[in-house]
Amino acid sequence: MDSGDAPPIQIVTLDDKLKFIRVILPDGEGSDITFNQRAISDALVHFEAFASAAQKNLVTRTKGRRNSMSLRLWVRNIESIWRDHRGEPFHVTYLAGHPKSEAACFCADALKIIDPQIPTSKIVTEMRKFVTEEKGKNLKK
Repeated sequence: MDSGDAPPIQIVTLDDKLKFIRVILPDGEGSDITFNQRAISDALVHFEAFASAAQKNLVTRTKGRRNSMSLRLWVRNIESIWRDHRGEPFHVTYLAGHPKSEAACFCADALKIIDPQIPTSKIVTEMRKFVTEEKGKNLKK
């Protein structure tokens, strides 16, 4: 079903506090989702308060290197490609900021084709962060 074929939605009010959403399917069957408007409103007020408080505690970096989200995503995607196509774990070994393992060399060499100016040590650092995060996730399981 594409967005042009979306089922009609009705919001039905039972009283000033309790509402439900009725989704009518093409065959005439329906499904109801009940919600309490007051409870949702209260929850949103709390979320707003938490978000405002959290903003005050955010640390803004003035020194040091900035994290690159695109590099972070690159490493994660390359790890997935490596695992899917090679069927091997993504091992990262390095020496003096230069990749040594096959997986690490693959990740760095592939990115260097796209961006030859990126320092290899920056790629290695991001790979190290990724492997550390993955080990932490696996320990929690």
